[in-house]
Amino acid sequence: MKLLDVLILVFASLFLMIGVHQGLQFGWGNSYFFFMFSVGLVFLYSYRRQQRVQAEEEEPQKPKGTKRTGSRR
Repeated sequence: MKLLDVLILVFASLFLMIGVHQGLQFGWGNSYFFFMFSVGLVFLYSYRRQQRVQAEEEEPQKPKGTKRTGSRR
């Protein structure tokens, strides 16, 4: 997971917590922005993860462990 993906998830959870706090303090209608921004960030993370998985599937498979034959001098 890349740093940007971690930051997206951190901000999504931060906005969710702010939304819950604002909802309890001032009403759920006033915290709508925070919930929608949090959901949008989760969708952005999901999209980026799906793009990364597709890119990994398309690249050719490289052999992980090849044994050398012969002696090295």
